[in-house]
Amino acid sequence: MAEVKIIGDEYIELYKPNDVALDLSGFELAVGLTTQRFYTCPVGTI
Repeated sequence: MAEVKIIGDEYIELYKPNDVALDLSGFELAVGLTTQRFYTCPVGTI
């Protein structure tokens, strides 16, 4: 993944139990429950 600025001690972990590549291009992660901030994985993120 691209560089991520870490604030606090929260994190996510993506677990995939096999060796098949997974293209995360365009995958969006919402930040917070009430905010409208999103992180989008850049094209080519595997």
